[in-house]
Amino acid sequence: MRPGDGIIADDDGIVVIPQEEVARRAWLVQDKDRRMRRAFYERLGMPLDKTVELEEHPW
Repeated sequence: MRPGDGIIADDDGIVVIPQEEVARRAWLVQDKDRRMRRAFYERLGMPLDKTVELEEHPW
């Protein structure tokens, strides 16, 4: 366990998720949201803005 790691606990035990994995999963969630909103903007004919710009994987 290191500073920055994610810790999840319940009655059955504890799970430690390395900080790198937490960051990767958060990026994937954000990317999925960005892609869904981008498709929505395109269907509505709305101009694309900074919130729907696609980014390269940081790893």
